[in-house]
Amino acid sequence: MKKINIIAHVLIALSLLTIFGVTVFFLPFTTEEGHILGDWLKGETMMYLGTMKSIVGAAGSLCVLGIALMLIVRGKTIKRQDILAALFILLGIFTIIGSLTAFYPCVPMMKMNNRPMPCYWTMRTLLGFAGIIGISGALMLMFNRSKEIFSGLSMAFVVMCTLFILIPTKLNGICLSSTMICAQRFNPFVTVMGGMMLTMSVFNMFLLRKRSDDE
Repeated sequence: MKKINIIAHVLIALSLLTIFGVTVFFLPFTTEEGHILGDWLKGETMMYLGTMKSIVGAAGSLCVLGIALMLIVRGKTIKRQDILAALFILLGIFTIIGSLTAFYPCVPMMKMNNRPMPCYWTMRTLLGFAGIIGISGALMLMFNRSKEIFSGLSMAFVVMCTLFILIPTKLNGICLSSTMICAQRFNPFVTVMGGMMLTMSVFNMFLLRKRSDDE
């Protein structure tokens, strides 16, 4: 059982680091000369993006496998913290995969001045936040037997999830037109995902406060 637990930890850690690294540092955007990579919908750029999606999908599957193994090993000792941490990891991964596939924002190319649209930068920021949320969820899953670490991560989740919602709505923003793809698909998707994570965070803080008062 101890070996399986170690394997689960390694799978979760490596898969989340892979997802975070690929989406933050290797999302195709510019060439060495600083120009946007050709036509986003054709040629090498689209193939590169497709490869990146495959890597993220495979890493996400391995992470789910690692979570399942860890929960199986813990068996009857599973606590609410374990389920909550697993949900944060899964929501973070689902947000990344959804943002890169079905709920992708507008094509990041403006035909007039060759500059990326605002929603592209918002997406890149949210991908980073979703990755950090997933990694924080993994830390919570691995170290939630420590009351201090669990409480600290719980407070951090409230802050991160609040920023996650504010970035597309108030801070970075998206394209101004309500007919744009980002306004119709991407923004509602990330708002719902952020709302779910924020609700979980606040509910968890409420339970922690109640338990602290009872003690």
